[in-house]
Amino acid sequence: MFRRRTIILAFLFTAAFLAMAGRMWQLQVLKADYYRQMGQKRLHRLRQIPPARGRILDRRGRVLAEDVPNFELWLKPAYYKGSRRSSNITGYFPELGPDELISILKSTGNERELKSSLALGYLQQKDPLVARLAQILKNKDETIADARQRVAQAVLASLTSREDTELHSFTDSRLCFSEIPVKALIELEQLMADPHSEVYFSALSVRGGYKRNYPYGALMGHLTGYTGQLSQDEYRVLRGRWLDDGTLEDGEGKIVKNGKTFFSLAEGSDEFEMIQPRVIRRSGVQHRVKGYFANEIVGRGGVEQWYNDELRGRHVWRIEQMVKPEPGGPRVFVEAGVPRQAVNGSDITLTIDVDFQKKVTQIMDTELAKLSRLPEHQSALRRHKLTGFTGVAVVMDVRNGEIYALVSDPSFDPNALSTDFAKLLKDERKPLFNRAISGSYPPGSTLKPLVATAGLEEGKITEHTEFNCPGVLTLGQREYVCMNRHVHGDITVVDALKVSCNVYFYHLGETIGGKLLVSWLSALGLGRESGIDLPGEASGHLPAKAFTGIRWSLGETYHLAIGQGAIDATPLQMATAYAALANGGDLLRPHVRYDPADPELNTPRSKMRISPAVTKVVDEGMWKVIQWDEYPRGTAVKFAKIDGFEYMGKTGSAQKSKRDTHAWLCALAPYKKPEIVVAVLVPFGNHGGNSCGAIVRRIVEAYFNLNDRERERETDKQDGGGLG
Repeated sequence: MFRRRTIILAFLFTAAFLAMAGRMWQLQVLKADYYRQMGQKRLHRLRQIPPARGRILDRRGRVLAEDVPNFELWLKPAYYKGSRRSSNITGYFPELGPDELISILKSTGNERELKSSLALGYLQQKDPLVARLAQILKNKDETIADARQRVAQAVLASLTSREDTELHSFTDSRLCFSEIPVKALIELEQLMADPHSEVYFSALSVRGGYKRNYPYGALMGHLTGYTGQLSQDEYRVLRGRWLDDGTLEDGEGKIVKNGKTFFSLAEGSDEFEMIQPRVIRRSGVQHRVKGYFANEIVGRGGVEQWYNDELRGRHVWRIEQMVKPEPGGPRVFVEAGVPRQAVNGSDITLTIDVDFQKKVTQIMDTELAKLSRLPEHQSALRRHKLTGFTGVAVVMDVRNGEIYALVSDPSFDPNALSTDFAKLLKDERKPLFNRAISGSYPPGSTLKPLVATAGLEEGKITEHTEFNCPGVLTLGQREYVCMNRHVHGDITVVDALKVSCNVYFYHLGETIGGKLLVSWLSALGLGRESGIDLPGEASGHLPAKAFTGIRWSLGETYHLAIGQGAIDATPLQMATAYAALANGGDLLRPHVRYDPADPELNTPRSKMRISPAVTKVVDEGMWKVIQWDEYPRGTAVKFAKIDGFEYMGKTGSAQKSKRDTHAWLCALAPYKKPEIVVAVLVPFGNHGGNSCGAIVRRIVEAYFNLNDRERERETDKQDGGGLG
């Protein structure tokens, strides 16, 4: 019996010994390299090195946007109070008293929301790091309570696991706060002296970075746009994808997976490679994008957004090795291997001349202020709760589509957007809204040169064709009137353009027909995006039912022929259409990037033939609008005529409602061989000649370096025919 026990015990001890020996063999021999690498990883860390975004320059090389060196504050959740998953986040917070709980729990929710509310409440009310950082990061127009709430939300976001949304940033740290001005770093030194510094100071680090600067502020706000951090939804789209077999789509590169997170990294790295490009669709257009970091700064609006892929550059990871610290001392990391630098973004040069843009903006500001003070405009301003008029001016080269100036007044300063955003949203004049490309308005009588061109090219009329204008046209029970019911009698197309005779264009629209007229307007670029290289462009509107004729009446054709009814256009679309009239039928792609060698920018979107004979007739009518000073005068003579310089255009007074009228004036200059188109809009400005004439005149004078003198002009109402 004793012998049997001895054998069994010996067998068990031998088995245990063999098992331990086998395990030791496995750990120390078979997996030696694996665990050696694991040990080395604990002595290394990865640090993201961001690039400087490319600059945005005007056509003369002046800087419109650039990155300037700055300092950023980073939070490392792994070193802050033993960060845990969000479901357990309240586990390491001290308990709150009943009164504090009542003040935090203002609404009921599920368990996760409840714990998140408790965590946010504690951070906001009790956490020393939040309290200290709120003092440092407080905005000038922000209360300390609001600052603490904002910082608490940022800290909570950093402490919260993002496994469910795949929004990990990188291995041991995540960008938590926006850039801090250099002067704030002096205050950061005080953190070390705080009694709670041992709790949180090791979780903070200050690193060199970049801050976007816009030297011209609001002058270029709508054109440059601004920058901001990726949102969660954007990151889901832009982060890219690895292929299942562990290779890139084009077979290049080597893949390293973090287990949970995939990164877009610098090309050519031994450790990491660029994530595969990915095709996404936005507004029906395909875009090929590369993977983005969860904390990456991207363009918002304007050139910053449209050309973000070129401006952003390429991030890199820097491998840092821990130097063995002194007993009880802080860990010190130094760069390991070959030094690596991020690849800075490419510069973008614009067609804009910043001096001319400034001049056009000053003209708009001055003339809109004058209009806002006139007694006849006070009722419209009060009705729309406006303190002053808004306005749009677009100046474009009719030969190649280059935009020389694009002004949407008022604008915004990208440098102050973070602090002024709430104020800008409440501004009744909507300074964040780019009316030049995103605002759709009925074009009114500025459409008449396009309608005249269609009628002449289709052979529906000649320059000698007359229609009789008795001041009103009756159709059934409805009356379609000329401006102020003015009687023009028998009138040709040239004089109909000069005095903006509605009745003539009612007859012309009927002669052309709704279907053919809409086809011409579409061919001239209305009802569809122009393709400008700026985000947020509106497509405008053309009545599709005119093609079918179903529920389309003759009265609707009348309205369409004078730019009213079921038609809307942006100021940029009208500028593009007028450019096509001037260059013989080339529908250009308007663009703000200066690159004469780029065929995509400089090739017309489509071509149609507008004969020189037709152009001559329409040009003569538009010339009389501005130059004909005999009775009946052209509708823009009083305010738009320039002594000694001839150009042409067309006014528009587009009724938005019975009491509200938008003022337009589109011009081509000079008369004989146009170089530029100027499209000006003053929403609710009433008469196009009165409200837009002086603006267009001064812009043309500024462009051609004419004497921009202030003229004494009569202020009585215009004589003769419709004001257009």
